[in-house]
Amino acid sequence: MMTMPSKNNLFDRDASDPTDAQLKRVFTALKEPLRRETIMELTDRDEDTISVDSLCRTLGEDPRPSEGTEYEGWEAESLRRELIHTHLPYLEDRKVIEYDARSEMVRYRSHSTVEAVLETINDQ
Repeated sequence: MMTMPSKNNLFDRDASDPTDAQLKRVFTALKEPLRRETIMELTDRDEDTISVDSLCRTLGEDPRPSEGTEYEGWEAESLRRELIHTHLPYLEDRKVIEYDARSEMVRYRSHSTVEAVLETINDQ
């Protein structure tokens, strides 16, 4: 997926040379396994929107990302609660995603710095 910096993006104000503050925001957002897996799922999709239910089913189908984390063995409904009450609002506040709580739809907003850090984490 091609990423374009956005002047409204807290992470990519100057994507060519992220500042220490930008990198700190990225690592803070991605240190939580469920947020990291959510963003990775959203970056892998061809469509830019997904329902919360579909996202939870997808995250719940592959237990590998949650192995060794507090989410290991969680069912889709538990993941759903955690996402809608904690992680999706957190990511929306930081302008990583758009989340409409009423329709329960999530739209990913591409971020080159976030995606570069995720790629580096995945390579490890």
